[in-house]
Amino acid sequence: MVYSLGSDIRLLCGFTEDEASDATLSYYIFKANIHVIGDITVRKKNAILLAGPRSTEWYTQNKPVADVNGDGAVNTSDVQAYTWSDAADESTKTAVTVSQVNWLTGRVVLLNNPGSGKVTADYSYYPNEVDWNILKDAESYYAGFMFAIKKWVHIPEWLKMGTITTRQSVKPYLHLYNEYKRCMNQLKTRKWKKGVAYTVAEPERKRIDELEEEEAEELVFP
Repeated sequence: MVYSLGSDIRLLCGFTEDEASDATLSYYIFKANIHVIGDITVRKKNAILLAGPRSTEWYTQNKPVADVNGDGAVNTSDVQAYTWSDAADESTKTAVTVSQVNWLTGRVVLLNNPGSGKVTADYSYYPNEVDWNILKDAESYYAGFMFAIKKWVHIPEWLKMGTITTRQSVKPYLHLYNEYKRCMNQLKTRKWKKGVAYTVAEPERKRIDELEEEEAEELVFP
């Protein structure tokens, strides 16, 4: 799943269905989805997880956990956990199965008891609050930008016809890219509100141990 549709791109970028069909735009939407996710998330690799009240319950030190595969939800496919038999030797890490993820609290439930040793995970998180409507527009503008490059970039900037020389001064794809940057600026300056469940402050072990049991919550794109 991606965040925008061909109709969103045509509406925002001014393309017609004849020149930019859904089938044509699907490739650009897919590429834009990867780019946008990379632009609004921070990737953590081999990040140490904090132990929770139960042996299978662990917590990320950064949250909220992000959707990294563009399927419109944060779930077990977005977090890969590992156990390390030797905390200093990466060659000793072994992938373990994640059964539940709570994106807001960073709670990661493993299928089995990992035993002793270090537990880490590869995941991404949102450093800023996500406005899903702006995110959808950002993806649409970036997909439109890439499509417009293909359409206009090979048109010569200067064209000479006899004694008349004209210049192509308008580059539509630059306007679309600027709109994308405007959306990104809005997304990257929207801080998470303090005092609510999705604060991004690094959790303290004491607070984690005192957490009440909860059902794993899944983020589903509206």
